[in-house]
Amino acid sequence: MSWSVDEAAELQRGVLLRVVLALFTSLRMLIDGMASKPTILRRNRRFLWILIRPAEAATRRLIVIAARRMEIAPFDAEAAKLAPKRERGKPGFPLIDPRKDFGERSRKPKGPGPRITEIGVDHREPTPEKPLRLDDDVVDATRLLRRLRAIRAALEDIPAQARRLVAYQSALPDAKRLPPMRPGLPPGNRERGRHEVHEILSDCHGLAQMALDDLWKERQVSREARG
Repeated sequence: MSWSVDEAAELQRGVLLRVVLALFTSLRMLIDGMASKPTILRRNRRFLWILIRPAEAATRRLIVIAARRMEIAPFDAEAAKLAPKRERGKPGFPLIDPRKDFGERSRKPKGPGPRITEIGVDHREPTPEKPLRLDDDVVDATRLLRRLRAIRAALEDIPAQARRLVAYQSALPDAKRLPPMRPGLPPGNRERGRHEVHEILSDCHGLAQMALDDLWKERQVSREARG
């Protein structure tokens, strides 16, 4: 029986879409329908955020598989200026993995320094205490809902997202073109407390790496044949 990366990716797309739709259902059940804007308990929002990152990363790897044979055009500054802007009101799916920040973070003082106007008297203002964040706090769910909608829209039309990725890369100079997949483990990867979406991410990450390796080998063979 023949097997292909594209067929396996399509199976993963269907499974991931089912999971995302289930997350949508859960979110809608948890949202307070009487509020003027979508709100949710903090503990529920935190749980859903834990699942959204791997869902996004898995979707991104399906897009990479679909776009792997599409040619990125050489950068043209004039053409880049004419590139269509994102439609207003339409959630844009993030096409590039967030990069890890390995730089040193500057330490800022916790409060304002002392202001001495009299000898031996410290007029430093007290640092205000941060409010406690409780699991039962009601918090805004607008961003959560927007991200889920973007994932669902991307999964429903992976070829369109692949073309969008190629257009995005073509509109950037070579030095600014980041690979969609960052080196190492994908965003949202988790070893403990794994959910079904983490298993899907592992499968999609492996498929994307396999697809890119196969493409590299194909191009090497093609170069050797021409040489």
